[in-house]
Amino acid sequence: MLGFLGKKREPWASKGLWMTGIILGFVGLAIAIISLIGWIVLFANYGTVQTY
Repeated sequence: MLGFLGKKREPWASKGLWMTGIILGFVGLAIAIISLIGWIVLFANYGTVQTY
């Protein structure tokens, strides 16, 4: 999300740099949310799995 700061502070700078920051920020956020959901599902099912 630092791409938004770069765009606001230096709008005349290379568009590719702050655009890359914005895109990678959203990609990182999506990966973090998917990972969090995965861990929640893993631990929610941990007590229900029976091994004999």
